[in-house]
Amino acid sequence: MPWRARSLNDEERSQLVADPSTAAALADLPGKQHIELKTTWHGLKWLLEAGEDIPGGAEDAILGGAELPGTPGHPVRLIDASAVGKIASALEPVTADDVRDAFDIDEMLDASVYPPIWADPDILEKKVVPAFEKLRKFYLGAAAEKRAVLIIVG
Repeated sequence: MPWRARSLNDEERSQLVADPSTAAALADLPGKQHIELKTTWHGLKWLLEAGEDIPGGAEDAILGGAELPGTPGHPVRLIDASAVGKIASALEPVTADDVRDAFDIDEMLDASVYPPIWADPDILEKKVVPAFEKLRKFYLGAAAEKRAVLIIVG
């Protein structure tokens, strides 16, 4: 299941809260406020939780915030601007090397981290590290502009 997010200004956030059925349309709007992690999101969440040098709260970048009504089996979450700031603060000191250090193929496979692609020797450098760098940049930008974040999985 793909993971996608969009940072929202106050007006967009208010519209979403008033009518959660607009979540998918909002999340799919292209532009610098949009990010998509495809299927690496679960592995990235696991790595942000497992990393010894990664501050707590960084993993909330993936599934933090409050759940909104959505399609069953496809979570819709909203992270308010204050929480986005906390997530950005947790992600700011994290480097690609921290993510690399947390990467353990055997542990990820044992934990059944979705999808079961972690044994691929190219997955870390070609998928995970770029996804992390994109996620970090996204949250730092959203926090700097005091924006909320909408997340949809599926």
